[in-house]
Amino acid sequence: MGFYVYVLQSDVDSTYYKGFSVHPVQRTAQHNAGEMTYTSRKIPWQLVGYCSDWRPFYFVAESYFVI
Repeated sequence: MGFYVYVLQSDVDSTYYKGFSVHPVQRTAQHNAGEMTYTSRKIPWQLVGYCSDWRPFYFVAESYFVI
């Protein structure tokens, strides 16, 4: 099974977070449940987008979101 790169945006301060997951929607729920220490301070998170062909998405995300 392939993986996805995903981008989240915090409702608290509009910062972005990028990650990799096989199930990005479920992973977003884990972030919002406080299961991830790094992102727990900025709950809630919105899933901005995800892509299975991660290389072009990653480079666009790096330049657009300045992650």
